[in-house]
Amino acid sequence: MTQSSDDDFDWTLRSGSTPSSDTGPDSGVGGYGYYIYIEASDPRRLNDKAMILLPSFTRDGDFCLSFSFNMYGYHVNMLRVAKLVASGQLVTLWKMKGQQGPHWQTAQFNVDLRTADQLAFIGIRGEAFSGDIAVDSIAVRSGRCVDGEKNVGPH
Repeated sequence: MTQSSDDDFDWTLRSGSTPSSDTGPDSGVGGYGYYIYIEASDPRRLNDKAMILLPSFTRDGDFCLSFSFNMYGYHVNMLRVAKLVASGQLVTLWKMKGQQGPHWQTAQFNVDLRTADQLAFIGIRGEAFSGDIAVDSIAVRSGRCVDGEKNVGPH
């Protein structure tokens, strides 16, 4: 993954809990490991965004994207997943807005990708420091998601 230069700040790699109380996860998925998150404390401002990009795809096709997310804190704004296409346009595939509670949740959905497309995770800061957003366990599998698997999104 690479940090985008077309945003306002960067995602942070972390293990354990986030620095601000009553925000973000206590640990990575399963109680251990690392995750990425946006820190909403100063100097961040309302609607500042952080974008991280997965590597470019090397072939066209259907893919199943799954990831875990944590959106905990009174001022959580939005997490978006988009594809960055060759023209530079961001196409929203999934979004979640507002506080979703202190626990990790899972999202999974089908994505049609073309060669050179990139998947982007975009965290958007809310009104104040109490609004960390975290992402963990990102997986992209070739083919469509299997029926019966938990599907959340697109929203």
